Amino acid sequence: MSEIVTRRVALGAALTAAGGLLVACSEDRRDVTPTQSTGLADKLQPPFFIAHRGGAARYPEHSMEAYDADAKAGFPIEQDVQLLKDGTPVIIHDSTADRTMTGHGKVKDLTLAQWEKMRIKPIKPGGKPVKPLQLKEVLDKFGGKHLLVPEIKSKDAKNALIESIVKRDLQRDVIVQSFYYEAAVAAAAKDIPTLWLSSDAPSDDKFKAAKSDGITYWGYDESLPPDAVKRAVHAGLKPVAWTVNTVGDARRQFKAGAVGVFTNNPWKLSKAHYG
Repeated sequence: MSEIVTRRVALGAALTAAGGLLVACSEDRRDVTPTQSTGLADKLQPPFFIAHRGGAARYPEHSMEAYDADAKAGFPIEQDVQLLKDGTPVIIHDSTADRTMTGHGKVKDLTLAQWEKMRIKPIKPGGKPVKPLQLKEVLDKFGGKHLLVPEIKSKDAKNALIESIVKRDLQRDVIVQSFYYEAAVAAAAKDIPTLWLSSDAPSDDKFKAAKSDGITYWGYDESLPPDAVKRAVHAGLKPVAWTVNTVGDARRQFKAGAVGVFTNNPWKLSKAHYG
């Protein structure tokens, strides 16, 4: 059990033990409200650099090698979550295995046995192919220890991802992202910090609705105009740009109002910013 989860269990036991006192005082202290739990996502300070696909400029996409390097450097780690044919949540960006894996076919048509036999291709010639990942492997290893930023990549992955997070009591230790607005709202309803992605600039009313629906972050294509970023901030959302791979582009996004960026090379951008 992680240190964060252990503290939560201890806190829960303390509150239970004190329950009689809280009830006894309820008539005189009707303004008392429960303390909201906090986690890694609540401690995230801008500007931050999310390791896009694990940091694809240096490591094979969504590989354990990449995630280990991200964790060592302290970067939030992105995962793209999809389901195999039997409903197993796995980590892969594309809808097919062809580009990044040694096998072929649509992810949703692959069996778990086929997935386990495939390997992630190396990014450099002569490199060693590595084992692909299931969501449970990532949550079990990094959950509660390092901030994870999983994306609901396919609509059918919504319930599996949210349930996996809730089951492990990791709601405040992740930021769930999705282009599917309904999926983002569903995650927010479970007290999960949520990042809603959009390729186009939403209207002011849509920004306000997102804030009202509990969404925390707005993820946007870095090519969108600064005005859209300012309107998101005005609505109370925290903008995060994607995919930002140069120091100059990162500085422009932060100047426009972004609190963070997705980048294939967080090591380079972070060093340029923080030294």
